[in-house]
Amino acid sequence: FALHYWSAYHTSLIVWSLIFCLVARAMHIYPLSWLINRNRRNVDTQITMNKQHMLWFSGLRGAVAFACAQVFPNANGHRDVFLVTTMLLVLI
Repeated sequence: FALHYWSAYHTSLIVWSLIFCLVARAMHIYPLSWLINRNRRNVDTQITMNKQHMLWFSGLRGAVAFACAQVFPNANGHRDVFLVTTMLLVLI
């Protein structure tokens, strides 16, 4: 990962990507956990709110997103921007 990539970052793209990523995770984790908990009879096997928060924040966006950013086509010269944005989202 060369240092010249860091000159291709866009702050607004990174911030909005982080916001949309967290909102999309919340829209999936909390309703699905509610449905699962609603159908479980045993209270011990339900997904607690602490576990739901952990699932929301620790999404699996690292390895697959980085692999997609690595093979992103550079036809318009935006590959570095996507690579830096992906790396910062993975690290945050």
